[in-house]
Amino acid sequence: MKKLLSVAPANARASWVVEPNNFSKLVRLYRERGLSADTERRELTGVLAFVGARFGDEARKALRKAVRLRSSGRRGWRTRWLSGNEIARIRESSGDWWIVVGTAVATGLRAGELLSLRVRDLDFEAGTLVVQAGKSVKARRVLPLGGEILGMLRGWVAAHDLEPGDRLFEVTKRQLRRAWERIREDAGLHDVRFHDLRHTYAVWCAKSGMPLVELQQRLGHATITMTQRYAVYAPPTASVHYDAALKQMGLGGDEAPDVPTVVPTPRPGEEAAPEPEGPEAASRQSGGAGIRTLKPVRAPHFEGTSPDATGTEKSRRKPTVPRLSAKRSPTVTDS
Repeated sequence: MKKLLSVAPANARASWVVEPNNFSKLVRLYRERGLSADTERRELTGVLAFVGARFGDEARKALRKAVRLRSSGRRGWRTRWLSGNEIARIRESSGDWWIVVGTAVATGLRAGELLSLRVRDLDFEAGTLVVQAGKSVKARRVLPLGGEILGMLRGWVAAHDLEPGDRLFEVTKRQLRRAWERIREDAGLHDVRFHDLRHTYAVWCAKSGMPLVELQQRLGHATITMTQRYAVYAPPTASVHYDAALKQMGLGGDEAPDVPTVVPTPRPGEEAAPEPEGPEAASRQSGGAGIRTLKPVRAPHFEGTSPDATGTEKSRRKPTVPRLSAKRSPTVTDS
């Protein structure tokens, strides 16, 4: 919102933006800067929300009709993640900034969460990291720390003699943005944003087989729908779970059991059926139950019907339709 209002006249007040003509002029000057459609939509949405809260919903609707928001042309979410080779290139070009960039890759924190960390949020004995300043209530979470990142952070705190209440990284968002632009240019990855480090963490966790519910908790997503975008990277473990379920039910043997041969038993007073010959005998010798031929059963014949070519009964009589009586209903007269 500040970017959009920065192109307004110096003496313009909030009431100046409410006029549809002034708002259209403001948007036209803003678009001349060549910013992306996503940035424009975000800024305009913020201004419209401010106008609706300050001057009412009618003023917001009037400004909304005066300007048509551009579409970004994207379908769905953008998921750009780094491969192992690309992570090595980022690490090489980061230099002293790798302590910040590496922590973002190893934890999947947002930029705001990363820069809001305090030394007291780290527990080196348990190897955990507590995220206090989350995007929402569910974004407050405890993350495990391991590998070389845990040792790097321990050395970082000791080298700078940081107190528990001190910020872990004395870096502003502007400094981080400028440093990241230089790092990705040196690495030759011009399309990678700093937020894509969070996607990298999520994709590699999903590829390792981490359940989506656990990944949701680690990312601090409010709903599982936001985490399902990474389900396409998960390995096909359904067959493994199915085999484990069969073993728990006692059906996980590799060898098939012997199939019992069913021998029909004659009823009392009936003689046993003669031994079959031909294909039926071969089937009986191979362990099968044999082939039993069923004779077609003719449908019963009822009076007034005749069987058609297919053997089904077809009625000769025409269906009768009830007719209404032509007599008038008696009228009731006053006596």
